[in-house]
Amino acid sequence: MFKKGLKVNLSNPLKNSAVRKLRGEIEAIFPGLKPYIEDLFPSKSKWIANKCAQKVIVYTEAKSSEPYFFHLNNGKGPLIPTVYLCWRFPDSIPIWFTPPDVWRRLHN
Repeated sequence: MFKKGLKVNLSNPLKNSAVRKLRGEIEAIFPGLKPYIEDLFPSKSKWIANKCAQKVIVYTEAKSSEPYFFHLNNGKGPLIPTVYLCWRFPDSIPIWFTPPDVWRRLHN
């Protein structure tokens, strides 16, 4: 899927307090995920923070090993959902449609 593989420099399991903080941040930023939050964070779920090159932190669920979110600038940047989250919960993030007239201008 990607041209280059993801090089992980450091991989740490998150403590329960860090998982609660991540969950609260996700609930605040993405209100569309509220109906799915229990599916995303089941009780006693384990999450892993993978520190990668270019100061990116990727959050993966330990059971599925799929990356669902990532932070830029060592956690100081915005929390961004991945394509895996959109595939698992397609109604969680709003969709914006581009009108056909605008698309023709953008496409050229």
